[in-house]
Amino acid sequence: MKFQKDKLVVEVYGNRELMGKAAGIDIADSIKNLLKKQEEVNIIFAAAPSQTDVFKYLKETEDVDWSRVNAIHMDEYHTLDNNHSAKFANFLER
Repeated sequence: MKFQKDKLVVEVYGNRELMGKAAGIDIADSIKNLLKKQEEVNIIFAAAPSQTDVFKYLKETEDVDWSRVNAIHMDEYHTLDNNHSAKFANFLER
């Protein structure tokens, strides 16, 4: 379902997987469009369990040049050891 209230467009999905895929498609499309205009893209991700479904889709997206994307996690724990499972880079690797 999709509706608009003033300038806000709202999309409602039946489950998190569908929502994550839709968000992932939008993110991937935005990254690809930006990479057509600039050398690198900087993107920041927030911490939330819903991100797992978004990352799952993005991981499967083969037509994004990830070597030109700098990802920052909003809630990185700067005091954690680099090998700690809660570090954003380790989360992405998994």
